[in-house]
Order: sequence, then structure tokens, then C-alpha cells
Amino acid sequence: MTDVTGRFGKLRNWFQRLTDVSSLARTENSLKLALADLVQDLGFDSYAYLNVQPVRIFAISNYAADWQARYLAQGYAKIDPVVSMAREQMKAFTWAAGSPRSLPRQVRRFYLEAGDFGIRSGISIPVRAAFGHMSMLTIASNKPSLSLEKDIDQIAAVTAVAQLHARIEQQDIEPRKPDRSNSSA
Repeated sequence: MTDVTGRFGKLRNWFQRLTDVSSLARTENSLKLALADLVQDLGFDSYAYLNVQPVRIFAISNYAADWQARYLAQGYAKIDPVVSMAREQMKAFTWAAGSPRSLPRQVRRFYLEAGDFGIRSGISIPVRAAFGHMSMLTIASNKPSLSLEKDIDQIAAVTAVAQLHARIEQQDIEPRKPDRSNSSA
């Protein structure tokens, strides 16, 4: 079990740093680089920002390009339990891949495939966006589980991700297919 004990203060500081980065980033590339650095500073491996809309999913991520392409091509946002939980709870939460037999076969397969790309646990922070849409930031780890000493500061988490969402909307970043030559896309 990954020990995030004692990181509550660090996590709160991390949310402030995310707000700062969101405010300062002027280009898509500078935002992606800053997000990757922030995630690693917190001891996680990768991030994914999703803007979930009825007709499309828009993503900015440093997940492996092959996983991003597979996720979008297979329509995994419809079965991704983390996205479902985000929609239902609309608050920051930790998660870990599950494999109990009680899960539907397609969800177990989803978790296995995500694990193959180093996505096994994480923290997700959803926020409501315009027109009833949802945006969310997930920071993910290759470790099988996480343990937080205290609950996530919901206000700090949501404020930081709302700032990120606003910056991305201001930059009017267009969705693109993942660039297979660069896994940091």
C-alpha cells in the first residue's frame, strides 16, 4: 500500500501550486509540462484532464499515447468506473483498480488494460462545467493502492481543478489524436 500519510499538508500545497500553474501557463505545452512536474513532485506517475461532454470527450494527458488512443477508440469513458464515480459523487476521491468477480467483465478488463499502462490507483477531482458538462483531473499511480491520513480538502481540490478548467477553456485547446511519437502528449 502506498503511504500518503503526512501528505495532507503536501496535498493542500499541491492544490495551491496547481492553481498557480493554471494561472501562469500561457501555452498548451507549458501547461502539460507543468502538470507532469507537479504530478511527479507529489509522487504520482501521470495525469489526465477530461472534459466529458455528451458528444465528445476532450483530454489532456501524459498517459501513454497507446492507452489514450485505446481509451477514446473503445469509448471507455462510458464504462470507466472512475468517471462514473466522479459523475455520481462530484467530489474529490481516491480510487484503486478493482478485480473482484462481482464487477462486470468489461470493467475488470478495463482495469487490467489500464494496469498494463501503469494506471492502478489515483486521486480524481471532478468539477461541474458549463451546460451541465463535467471536467475532471486524475493523478494516477502505478502502485496498487493509496492511503490518505485525512480526507482530501474538497474546497482546495475543486478550486484548483476549476482554475485548470478555466485556463484550458481560455486557451481554446483543440482536441487531437494522441501523437504516438511522444508519450507525453
